[in-house]
Amino acid sequence: MVKGCLEVYRLGSFGALAIGVYQFYGTVNGSEELEATARFTEVWENRNGKWQVKREMSYDHR
Repeated sequence: MVKGCLEVYRLGSFGALAIGVYQFYGTVNGSEELEATARFTEVWENRNGKWQVKREMSYDHR
C-alpha cells in the first residue's frame, strides 16, 4: 500500500469503507522493480467487535 493514500469512511453501524492505492513489485535480474500500480476498495464489516473484509475490489491497474 502506498504510504499516506489510505482513506477510511464509516458505514454507520455496519462497518467501514477503505480506499487506497497498491504498488506491486517484482524482481528482475536480481533487482526489485515497480511492475504495477492499482487502486483498491474494501468493504469491512464489524460484527460483535470482529472486523472482516466482506468485499474487495482492485481496479485501474497500470
